[in-house]
Amino acid sequence: MPTLSDQIARESPLGFIDALNNSSVPRELEKVFQQLYTKLAERQNSSSTPIFSCDQYDEQLTILHVHQEDEFANTILANQTPHAVICHMRLYSTAQYAHWHALFAQMDETGELKKIIITDSRTVNQAGITAKPDIENNLFLQQHADKITFIAGEQQPFKSQTCWLYCLANLVALAAYGTVYKKNTKGALSKELLQLLKAEPPKKKETKQETQLPESLETTIAVENKLSTSTNVLPADSVKPSSPTVSLAQAPQTNLTFFVQKSPSPSAISPTPIKQPLPAARPSSFSNNLGLILLSLGPAVMLGGAAAMLFSFPVGFAAGLSLLGIGILLTAIGLWALKSPVNLNNNYADDSGFAANLNLKV
Repeated sequence: MPTLSDQIARESPLGFIDALNNSSVPRELEKVFQQLYTKLAERQNSSSTPIFSCDQYDEQLTILHVHQEDEFANTILANQTPHAVICHMRLYSTAQYAHWHALFAQMDETGELKKIIITDSRTVNQAGITAKPDIENNLFLQQHADKITFIAGEQQPFKSQTCWLYCLANLVALAAYGTVYKKNTKGALSKELLQLLKAEPPKKKETKQETQLPESLETTIAVENKLSTSTNVLPADSVKPSSPTVSLAQAPQTNLTFFVQKSPSPSAISPTPIKQPLPAARPSSFSNNLGLILLSLGPAVMLGGAAAMLFSFPVGFAAGLSLLGIGILLTAIGLWALKSPVNLNNNYADDSGFAANLNLKV
């Protein structure tokens, strides 16, 4: 059974429920994260210990009203310690693909949430392919949209399935340096991480005071994408922060559930899953066009058949009867196409070969 180090060396894709050396993926990710952080933190003489968490979210399960825990929110609410740091990896799945992105949170001197940084190693129009829908659909992130900063970070290579490696590296760098990860060489990220894991730790310098994390976590080597003036995450028409913002001190100490609704009320932070039905999916444009074309042709063919039967009787009776039957058939198919949309989407999306399965991964 492979270890997580084997997966790193092979640059293999990683699912949330993959079997790794008789251990779970979240447990092995936390182990490697702490090892990498220890190596980087020793260079910075930092003695703080970040809190690691990991979860998965599937949009299709939300449509079916299946409860899904928000471990990122739960970890923050359970660790209201001054200057605490939470590093979270999330496997976000849609109908077309699954992709890992990172969420980083820091508490202030009173133990209240200070800021959230979200990174994504694959972007479209300066927005992460799963970070953006996560920000738009997640209840906890909606409640704290004014504290979110999105940083693209380095982009994974074309057609690669290493988003989990970039997610892991970004979290380690944010915890140790306050910036996203910057590759030191032109080689593969996997080789850099393996070299870092095998590297001898540098000798620590004696310090009398504990070194804290950098205050300015927005300072980043990568280009920072602030897409809104009112909130530095996405355009104002995409993410609307709740008003008023719920204080963490007042928030219920319980597990939260993911939620898909773009304008929640302040009371929507209840952990009870929402029972409201979601709007039905729109038929595909192909089905609409096909149905309309057939509905247009059907009556025309029937009219031609009727005319042939009336004006060319008895010679045109047989031809007219055939045209009438064809017209009825075309009309019926057109109605069926409108009522039963043809799904042209396959199980793969974009250049990464993402698949519509919770355990299929990038």
